Amino acid sequence: MHEIVHWIGLLLGGVLAISLLNRIGWGVSRIVLYPGPWVICIPLLVLWGIAIAWGFRHLVLWAHPGWILGFVLFGMAAYVSVPNYGLFAEGTIPEYVRPRHITISNLALLVFLVCSLLFVFTIKN
Repeated sequence: MHEIVHWIGLLLGGVLAISLLNRIGWGVSRIVLYPGPWVICIPLLVLWGIAIAWGFRHLVLWAHPGWILGFVLFGMAAYVSVPNYGLFAEGTIPEYVRPRHITISNLALLVFLVCSLLFVFTIKN
């Protein structure tokens, strides 16, 4: 019974984290990532991906969620690692903004995936 309560708490915490981090990602996208210069956009996306991977790794080390819940939480973290996910309907993005939109959508996710793999081998209890 204690394990089920633990899982439910982690899932609810994950949903709350998604809501909060998604709103922060949207705000950063609107204020900095879309209008800002590339020299600010790229490092910010790299930092975003690293931060989400680092937080996820420490959550796993702290909570020991098991394989199934760990996989669900990994999916939640991957979702949050894309700061502009759901901000715009894909069909409404003008052609001249598309390269920036694709970079914003994919770079932080790629950094998250690479760092998550690296952190498994480098960050231990």
